[in-house]
Amino acid sequence: MTTDFRVTTASAEQWAEFIVLAQRSYGQEINDAEQLREVADCRVAIRSETVIAGGVGIVTGQFFGGQEVRCGLLAGGCIAPEERGNRLAGELLLGRLGPLADAGAVVVSAWTTSNEYGRKIGWQAPCAVHSWRVRADDLRRGFPGSGHRVSFGISDGGESLISEVAQRWNGAIRRPPWWTDWKTRQMGLGIYEFRDDTGAVRGVTAVSGVSKQPVKELRVHDFIAGDRAVASSMFDFLSRYNSLAEWVAFRRASLPPAPLLLHNLSRVRAQAESHHPWMLRILDIEGALQQRGWRESASSAFTMEAVDNFTDTVHRFDLEVDKGVSHVSKSTRKPDFTLDLCQLATWYAGGYRSAESALLDGISSHMSSPQHGLEDFVSLTNAQEIWLPEQF
Repeated sequence: MTTDFRVTTASAEQWAEFIVLAQRSYGQEINDAEQLREVADCRVAIRSETVIAGGVGIVTGQFFGGQEVRCGLLAGGCIAPEERGNRLAGELLLGRLGPLADAGAVVVSAWTTSNEYGRKIGWQAPCAVHSWRVRADDLRRGFPGSGHRVSFGISDGGESLISEVAQRWNGAIRRPPWWTDWKTRQMGLGIYEFRDDTGAVRGVTAVSGVSKQPVKELRVHDFIAGDRAVASSMFDFLSRYNSLAEWVAFRRASLPPAPLLLHNLSRVRAQAESHHPWMLRILDIEGALQQRGWRESASSAFTMEAVDNFTDTVHRFDLEVDKGVSHVSKSTRKPDFTLDLCQLATWYAGGYRSAESALLDGISSHMSSPQHGLEDFVSLTNAQEIWLPEQF
């Protein structure tokens, strides 16, 4: 493995060099990396005083089990095309993760097209990710408005609703205070709030206008609905937003994984497209288990073994959950379950909806009643479904 480089905090000159490198590599501008510079941890890899790679990292909260877990978000990662194939990615990743862990992150998430490589080093995609397109007239017929008042712009009430809804899902992040403004500027979004009869904000949506290629469609980037009634109002609003839009396109992961859309269309002319997913890795197993939320009704105790195939290390923990409170400690007991880091990430995020799905994914149970034991183990984390609507 090539190690004649160092990973360091980027100076202004080094970051400017990285931006040029990334534009050359991607073939397009990466404005988000430049805009995040003031709020992110910016790292570059240097060899012979030349920037050969880099990326940004952000520490924020990510909800699991209704509790906020300290999370690192990785974005803008890039290696010079002429340096690829030298196995730099793993060492660069370790150099970028260290500062996030030092800042308190116990898990880390990223959107990546390198799924196979990510799994080799302990990352896993805990859910599928889709975008949707539906004809505007079908959406209009399927979702009558519910009398919500629509206003342009976002208020403190809208920001509070976004955080409130995020807490109901596994994987959604708590937006930092600067996030909405950054996202709006980066993508040129228009934001709309939906208020009920009391004046409370019950829904927020963000759109980027009507595109003409490949078809005339309104593109939706945020769809944050507090309940079913406001979701209907939001669909109706989007269907009437612009008479030029033949289609309404919901960007990848902008719609929650709920049957709101398909169950109400009288004519199903919706189109779904699968996208590369976001991936999760547990940085600090003990810390992640302690910070996570658990079912209030749960009362279980297990010994779990986590195998890190990247570093050839094994971690074993006793996990006891009682009335929503967890107790975690290192263990020398015989494990009830053995998971690799990919399986651990899926289980932690609630990606196993049944014992059968966990068995098919290769989790090893050492209990006398494997099926029954796995049912209890899986049920600890899957009370909420998985949704990460943010793009970074």
